[in-house]
Amino acid sequence: MKVYVTKYALTKGIFTIKAELLDGGNYAREVNAGDYRLFLSRSEYALTAEEAAKQAISKRDARVKSIIKRTKKLQQMAFDIKE
Repeated sequence: MKVYVTKYALTKGIFTIKAELLDGGNYAREVNAGDYRLFLSRSEYALTAEEAAKQAISKRDARVKSIIKRTKKLQQMAFDIKE
């Protein structure tokens, strides 16, 4: 079955692999000539391109929120110089 890998959406982008679904679809394991390479949890892959895009947008928004939070924390830092 073809699945869309979203685990690396913010670094490598979304790509497809041939995988078998395990545990009722909670996991996907890449199949390549009998070897297993990637093992993905449900939040790291999608079954459709639309679902993959939604997951990537969600990951992006969470990352932006995290960066904004860290930026605010850095801006609020005060430095005391002790002699």
